[in-house]
Amino acid sequence: MTESFENGSAHLDDAPRLSSLEQLPSLHVARTRSITAPRTADSLAAQQTLETAIPRILSQDMDLLGYRKMQRIILSNDRLFDTEEQYEEYLDALLAELERAPEAKLQGSRRLADFKTQVLVTVQYTFRHIKRLVDRSSTMEIGRFSYRIVKALIRARVHYDKSCHLALDLPDTAMEVIGVADQVEVVDTLVIMMTEEELNARSLCMGLNLLTTVLRHMNTERNRLPHELVDKIGEPVSKYLTSNRVGLRQAATEVCVQLRKMVGDEEEFWQVLREPTENTRRLLTYYLAR
Repeated sequence: MTESFENGSAHLDDAPRLSSLEQLPSLHVARTRSITAPRTADSLAAQQTLETAIPRILSQDMDLLGYRKMQRIILSNDRLFDTEEQYEEYLDALLAELERAPEAKLQGSRRLADFKTQVLVTVQYTFRHIKRLVDRSSTMEIGRFSYRIVKALIRARVHYDKSCHLALDLPDTAMEVIGVADQVEVVDTLVIMMTEEELNARSLCMGLNLLTTVLRHMNTERNRLPHELVDKIGEPVSKYLTSNRVGLRQAATEVCVQLRKMVGDEEEFWQVLREPTENTRRLLTYYLAR
Protein backbone atom coordinates (compact mmCIF):
# COMPACT_ATOMS: atom_id res chain seq x y z
CA MET A 1 0.00 0.00 0.00
CA THR A 2 1.35 3.42 -0.89
CA GLU A 3 1.93 6.11 1.69
CA SER A 4 -0.03 9.30 2.27
CA PHE A 5 1.67 12.68 2.17
CA GLU A 6 -0.41 14.00 5.04
CA ASN A 7 1.42 14.92 8.22
CA GLY A 8 4.76 14.34 6.52
CA SER A 9 7.54 16.60 7.67
CA ALA A 10 11.30 16.60 7.47
CA HIS A 11 14.11 18.85 8.62
CA LEU A 12 15.94 19.75 5.43
CA ASP A 13 19.20 20.51 7.18
CA ASP A 14 19.30 16.99 8.62
CA ALA A 15 18.53 15.24 5.34
CA PRO A 16 21.23 12.91 4.03
CA ARG A 17 22.61 13.49 0.55
CA LEU A 18 20.96 11.39 -2.13
CA SER A 19 22.81 8.78 -4.10
CA SER A 20 24.69 9.90 -7.18
CA LEU A 21 23.35 9.40 -10.68
CA GLU A 22 25.51 6.33 -11.13
CA GLN A 23 23.76 4.66 -8.20
CA LEU A 24 20.27 5.16 -9.56
CA PRO A 25 18.38 2.27 -11.16
CA SER A 26 19.23 1.49 -14.76
CA LEU A 27 16.87 2.38 -17.58
CA HIS A 28 17.10 -1.18 -18.80
CA VAL A 29 14.61 -2.89 -16.52
CA ALA A 30 12.99 -6.19 -17.41
CA ARG A 31 9.54 -5.86 -18.88
CA THR A 32 6.83 -6.99 -16.52
CA ARG A 33 3.45 -6.07 -17.95
CA SER A 34 1.82 -3.91 -20.58
CA ILE A 35 0.51 -0.44 -19.84
CA THR A 36 -2.93 -1.79 -20.68
CA ALA A 37 -2.76 -4.43 -17.93
CA PRO A 38 -5.50 -4.37 -15.25
CA ARG A 39 -4.80 -2.05 -12.34
CA THR A 40 -4.08 -3.53 -8.93
CA ALA A 41 -5.31 -1.98 -5.70
CA ASP A 42 -1.80 -0.78 -4.87
CA SER A 43 -1.41 0.72 -8.33
CA LEU A 44 -4.66 2.65 -7.99
CA ALA A 45 -3.63 3.83 -4.53
CA ALA A 46 -0.31 5.01 -5.96
CA GLN A 47 -2.13 7.05 -8.59
CA GLN A 48 -4.39 8.65 -6.00
CA THR A 49 -1.42 9.53 -3.81
CA LEU A 50 0.49 11.14 -6.67
CA GLU A 51 -2.59 13.03 -7.80
CA THR A 52 -2.87 14.58 -4.34
CA ALA A 53 0.82 15.47 -4.54
CA ILE A 54 0.46 17.64 -7.67
CA PRO A 55 -1.24 20.65 -6.00
CA ARG A 56 1.18 20.40 -3.08
CA ILE A 57 4.15 20.53 -5.44
CA LEU A 58 2.69 23.50 -7.32
CA SER A 59 1.93 25.36 -4.09
CA GLN A 60 5.48 24.68 -2.81
CA ASP A 61 4.03 22.71 0.09
CA MET A 62 5.84 19.44 -0.62
CA ASP A 63 8.68 18.71 1.79
CA LEU A 64 11.76 16.54 1.51
CA LEU A 65 10.02 13.51 3.02
CA GLY A 66 7.21 13.87 0.50
CA TYR A 67 9.61 13.68 -2.44
CA ARG A 68 11.19 10.55 -0.99
CA LYS A 69 7.76 8.96 -0.63
CA MET A 70 7.04 9.74 -4.28
CA GLN A 71 10.31 8.13 -5.29
CA ARG A 72 9.38 4.94 -3.44
CA ILE A 73 5.98 4.90 -5.12
CA ILE A 74 7.52 5.34 -8.58
CA LEU A 75 10.05 2.56 -8.00
CA SER A 76 7.44 0.19 -6.58
CA ASN A 77 4.83 0.43 -9.35
CA ASP A 78 4.89 -0.56 -13.01
CA ARG A 79 2.19 1.93 -13.81
CA LEU A 80 1.22 5.20 -12.14
CA PHE A 81 -1.44 6.75 -14.38
CA ASP A 82 -3.81 5.71 -17.16
CA THR A 83 -3.00 8.36 -19.80
CA GLU A 84 -0.08 10.35 -21.16
CA GLU A 85 -1.87 13.53 -20.14
CA GLN A 86 -1.85 12.44 -16.49
CA TYR A 87 1.87 11.69 -16.67
CA GLU A 88 2.42 15.09 -18.27
CA GLU A 89 0.52 16.88 -15.52
CA TYR A 90 2.57 15.18 -12.82
CA LEU A 91 5.88 15.69 -14.63
CA ASP A 92 5.09 19.34 -15.37
CA ALA A 93 4.52 19.99 -11.66
CA LEU A 94 7.92 18.49 -10.84
CA LEU A 95 9.63 20.49 -13.58
CA ALA A 96 8.00 23.72 -12.44
CA GLU A 97 9.49 23.19 -8.98
CA LEU A 98 12.87 22.28 -10.46
CA GLU A 99 12.90 25.50 -12.51
CA ARG A 100 11.62 27.71 -9.70
CA ALA A 101 14.13 30.29 -8.55
CA PRO A 102 15.23 29.65 -4.95
CA GLU A 103 14.66 32.18 -2.21
CA ALA A 104 17.56 34.60 -1.91
CA LYS A 105 18.21 33.60 1.70
CA LEU A 106 18.65 29.95 0.66
CA GLN A 107 20.86 30.60 -2.35
CA GLY A 108 24.06 28.57 -2.09
CA SER A 109 22.94 26.68 1.02
CA ARG A 110 23.18 22.95 1.60
CA ARG A 111 19.51 22.98 2.55
CA LEU A 112 18.55 24.24 -0.91
CA ALA A 113 20.88 21.82 -2.70
CA ASP A 114 19.51 18.84 -0.77
CA PHE A 115 15.91 19.82 -1.47
CA LYS A 116 16.40 20.50 -5.19
CA THR A 117 18.38 17.26 -5.49
CA GLN A 118 15.33 15.38 -4.24
CA VAL A 119 13.21 17.14 -6.85
CA LEU A 120 15.72 16.27 -9.58
CA VAL A 121 15.90 12.62 -8.56
CA THR A 122 12.10 12.42 -8.59
CA VAL A 123 12.21 13.75 -12.16
CA GLN A 124 14.82 11.12 -13.05
CA TYR A 125 12.73 8.31 -11.56
CA THR A 126 9.64 9.56 -13.38
CA PHE A 127 11.47 9.75 -16.71
CA ARG A 128 12.86 6.23 -16.31
CA HIS A 129 9.42 4.94 -15.39
CA ILE A 130 7.97 6.55 -18.53
CA LYS A 131 10.85 5.17 -20.60
CA ARG A 132 10.03 1.65 -19.45
CA LEU A 133 6.39 2.17 -20.42
CA VAL A 134 7.41 3.45 -23.85
CA ASP A 135 9.63 0.39 -24.33
CA ARG A 136 6.62 -1.82 -23.63
CA SER A 137 3.92 0.10 -25.48
CA SER A 138 3.69 1.94 -28.80
CA THR A 139 0.84 4.09 -27.45
CA MET A 140 3.22 6.43 -25.60
CA GLU A 141 5.88 8.68 -27.15
CA ILE A 142 9.05 9.56 -25.27
CA GLY A 143 9.51 12.80 -27.20
CA ARG A 144 6.63 14.66 -25.60
CA PHE A 145 8.34 14.12 -22.23
CA SER A 146 12.04 14.30 -23.06
CA TYR A 147 12.13 17.74 -24.69
CA ARG A 148 10.27 19.45 -21.86
CA ILE A 149 12.64 17.81 -19.36
CA VAL A 150 15.72 19.04 -21.23
CA LYS A 151 14.34 22.58 -21.35
CA ALA A 152 13.55 22.55 -17.63
CA LEU A 153 17.04 21.28 -16.79
CA ILE A 154 18.67 24.09 -18.77
CA ARG A 155 16.42 26.69 -17.15
CA ALA A 156 17.19 25.29 -13.70
CA ARG A 157 20.93 25.58 -14.38
CA VAL A 158 20.49 29.37 -14.20
CA HIS A 159 20.34 29.22 -10.41
CA TYR A 160 23.44 27.20 -9.48
CA ASP A 161 27.11 28.02 -9.81
CA LYS A 162 29.82 25.40 -10.30
CA SER A 163 30.40 25.02 -6.55
CA CYS A 164 27.00 23.28 -6.24
CA HIS A 165 26.79 19.60 -7.21
CA LEU A 166 23.60 20.39 -9.15
CA ALA A 167 25.81 22.12 -11.70
CA LEU A 168 26.97 18.61 -12.65
CA ASP A 169 23.78 16.66 -11.92
CA LEU A 170 21.61 18.78 -14.22
CA PRO A 171 23.77 18.26 -17.37
CA ASP A 172 24.23 14.57 -16.52
CA THR A 173 20.47 14.13 -16.35
CA ALA A 174 20.05 16.01 -19.63
CA MET A 175 22.55 13.66 -21.28
CA GLU A 176 20.54 10.66 -20.13
CA VAL A 177 17.33 12.15 -21.51
CA ILE A 178 18.67 13.21 -24.91
CA GLY A 179 20.27 9.80 -25.30
CA VAL A 180 16.84 8.31 -26.06
CA ALA A 181 15.35 11.29 -27.92
CA ASP A 182 15.31 12.19 -31.61
CA GLN A 183 18.61 13.97 -32.30
CA VAL A 184 17.21 16.43 -34.83
CA GLU A 185 14.45 17.45 -32.43
CA VAL A 186 16.97 17.83 -29.60
CA VAL A 187 19.12 20.16 -31.70
CA ASP A 188 16.09 22.21 -32.70
CA THR A 189 14.97 22.46 -29.07
CA LEU A 190 18.40 23.62 -27.91
CA VAL A 191 18.77 26.20 -30.67
CA ILE A 192 15.32 27.67 -30.06
CA MET A 193 16.06 27.98 -26.34
CA MET A 194 19.40 29.71 -26.87
CA THR A 195 17.88 32.02 -29.46
CA GLU A 196 14.59 32.99 -27.84
CA GLU A 197 14.92 32.59 -24.06
CA GLU A 198 16.62 34.79 -21.48
CA LEU A 199 19.38 32.48 -20.25
CA ASN A 200 22.50 33.36 -18.31
CA ALA A 201 26.03 32.18 -19.10
CA ARG A 202 25.63 29.01 -17.01
CA SER A 203 22.58 27.82 -18.92
CA LEU A 204 23.96 28.90 -22.27
CA CYS A 205 27.17 26.94 -21.68
CA MET A 206 25.11 23.90 -20.72
CA GLY A 207 23.03 24.23 -23.89
CA LEU A 208 26.09 24.65 -26.09
CA ASN A 209 27.83 21.67 -24.47
CA LEU A 210 24.77 19.49 -25.03
CA LEU A 211 24.64 20.68 -28.64
CA THR A 212 28.30 19.73 -29.11
CA THR A 213 27.62 16.26 -27.72
CA VAL A 214 24.68 15.65 -30.05
CA LEU A 215 26.58 16.91 -33.11
CA ARG A 216 29.60 14.77 -32.22
CA HIS A 217 27.39 11.69 -31.98
CA MET A 218 25.70 12.50 -35.28
CA ASN A 219 29.08 12.96 -36.97
CA THR A 220 30.27 9.63 -35.61
CA GLU A 221 27.14 7.94 -36.94
CA ARG A 222 27.44 9.86 -40.24
CA ASN A 223 24.03 11.44 -39.76
CA ARG A 224 23.25 14.91 -41.07
CA LEU A 225 20.96 17.72 -40.01
CA PRO A 226 18.57 19.44 -42.41
CA HIS A 227 20.20 22.46 -44.05
CA GLU A 228 17.68 24.84 -42.46
CA LEU A 229 18.56 23.60 -38.99
CA VAL A 230 22.30 23.89 -39.63
CA ASP A 231 21.71 27.52 -40.56
CA LYS A 232 19.68 28.08 -37.37
CA ILE A 233 22.58 26.80 -35.28
CA GLY A 234 24.76 29.55 -36.70
CA GLU A 235 22.75 32.36 -35.09
CA PRO A 236 23.46 31.68 -31.39
CA VAL A 237 26.88 30.12 -32.02
CA SER A 238 28.19 33.09 -34.01
CA LYS A 239 26.92 35.42 -31.29
CA TYR A 240 28.76 33.66 -28.46
CA LEU A 241 31.99 33.19 -30.39
CA THR A 242 32.71 36.83 -29.56
CA SER A 243 31.35 36.83 -26.02
CA ASN A 244 33.42 38.53 -23.33
CA ARG A 245 32.91 35.41 -21.19
CA VAL A 246 35.66 32.87 -21.75
CA GLY A 247 33.46 29.87 -20.94
CA LEU A 248 30.86 30.88 -23.51
CA ARG A 249 33.49 31.46 -26.20
CA GLN A 250 35.02 28.05 -25.53
CA ALA A 251 31.64 26.29 -25.59
CA ALA A 252 30.69 28.00 -28.87
CA THR A 253 34.05 27.08 -30.37
CA GLU A 254 33.52 23.40 -29.53
CA VAL A 255 30.17 23.52 -31.34
CA CYS A 256 31.94 24.98 -34.37
CA VAL A 257 34.44 22.11 -34.44
CA GLN A 258 31.60 19.60 -34.77
CA LEU A 259 29.62 21.86 -37.09
CA ARG A 260 32.57 22.08 -39.49
CA LYS A 261 32.66 18.27 -39.70
CA MET A 262 28.99 18.25 -40.58
CA VAL A 263 29.20 21.04 -43.16
CA GLY A 264 31.35 19.77 -45.99
CA ASP A 265 31.94 23.04 -47.80
CA GLU A 266 34.22 25.58 -46.10
CA GLU A 267 32.52 28.61 -47.60
CA GLU A 268 29.13 27.34 -46.47
CA PHE A 269 30.58 26.87 -42.98
CA TRP A 270 31.59 30.55 -42.79
CA GLN A 271 28.18 31.55 -44.11
CA VAL A 272 26.47 29.51 -41.38
CA LEU A 273 28.57 31.45 -38.85
CA ARG A 274 27.40 34.75 -40.37
CA GLU A 275 30.77 35.58 -41.95
CA PRO A 276 32.87 36.06 -38.78
CA THR A 277 35.69 38.59 -38.54
CA GLU A 278 39.21 37.74 -39.63
CA ASN A 279 40.38 37.34 -36.03
CA THR A 280 37.56 34.90 -35.28
CA ARG A 281 38.32 32.97 -38.47
CA ARG A 282 41.97 32.61 -37.52
CA LEU A 283 41.07 31.37 -34.05
CA LEU A 284 38.58 28.84 -35.41
CA THR A 285 41.03 27.69 -38.07
CA TYR A 286 43.54 26.99 -35.30
CA TYR A 287 41.04 24.88 -33.34
CA LEU A 288 39.85 23.06 -36.45
CA ALA A 289 43.42 22.10 -37.31
CA ARG A 290 44.16 20.63 -33.87
